Amino acid sequence: MEALELEPKLEDAHYNLGNTYLQIGNAREALHHYRRALDLDPYDPEALNNMAWTLATWPDSTVRNGAEAVTLAERADSLTNRQNQVIAATLAAAYAEAGRLPEAVRTGERAFNLAIKEKKEARAAAIKVQLDTYKTGSAYRDNRYR
Repeated sequence: MEALELEPKLEDAHYNLGNTYLQIGNAREALHHYRRALDLDPYDPEALNNMAWTLATWPDSTVRNGAEAVTLAERADSLTNRQNQVIAATLAAAYAEAGRLPEAVRTGERAFNLAIKEKKEARAAAIKVQLDTYKTGSAYRDNRYR
């Protein structure tokens, strides 16, 4: 907070504050700071990803926005040349929230395969849970913050 008082246009401070608010379960404040970070740097794949994940998976339906999550996650996926398993998993979640389940499954499979290729077993297992959810016709909810 002090960094933003001294320099309100510090993109990293907004991003980090967004992460902090997300960790304590305040999605609305997190989204506000991710938006500010993206206003300052619209090409930050991490800020794009975290904002998209929140908009796609937050348990409270008044926070979710599938269409916006897809736009943000597609941009992040493009910026990382479709090679980041975390961002691909977020894009899959965004597609599912937007009701685009076949795309969610395809993208989730890509995320899973990227994680396996990079020997990220824990990440692959988490993506598999998400992927199984899409295959049942449902969107994924991140219940860590309930």
